[in-house]
Amino acid sequence: MNEYLQHCVTGANLPATLLLGLVVGYWLLLLVGALDLEFLDFDLDLDGQPDSPLSVGFLGLRFLNLGRVPLMVWVSVFAAILWVLSMFFWFLWDEAQYEPGWWHISQFLLRNVALSVVLTKLATQPLIHVFDQPPEYTAESLIGKYCEVSTWEATSESGQARFQTDGAPLLLDVRTVAGTLAKGDRAEIVDYDHESRTYLISKAN
Repeated sequence: MNEYLQHCVTGANLPATLLLGLVVGYWLLLLVGALDLEFLDFDLDLDGQPDSPLSVGFLGLRFLNLGRVPLMVWVSVFAAILWVLSMFFWFLWDEAQYEPGWWHISQFLLRNVALSVVLTKLATQPLIHVFDQPPEYTAESLIGKYCEVSTWEATSESGQARFQTDGAPLLLDVRTVAGTLAKGDRAEIVDYDHESRTYLISKAN
């Protein structure tokens, strides 16, 4: 057993073992309630702006599914794959070639990390449909649908309306295209103003 543990902390296996240990510790603490679910699991905004010099990098990270699945889920899958690969190559090939020193460690670690990133991309691909679902209702998807004025009146200056869903209704800030609509009037959503974040409505026929 001691010999096996020695292999786990030798050369390029050490970073993989440490990372896996940190991940296991994280999930154990989360399981017993010592950590909050949001701890270290922040959202990565990797959409990137088209004119930004970082947009290519953002797209590359999203291609690897970073930002499309929770960060700690991605890191956990990566850590497990990296450790398995490190130990697999160690017993298959690396142990016989290993000489203490940064050169060998760096070579083995770079290979293991590169392969693990690719395999993590493949392993997390099915999870995208679970974690990266598009919003059920977007501004564009509501255009052409109907709502009901919920304030005393809706005008070109102010107003709110309810859009009925399968669950709780959505409360929308609305402006009329023309005239005034009274509370309870049924209206059609004809457009969305991104600048004011309001929906343009007209009285339904």
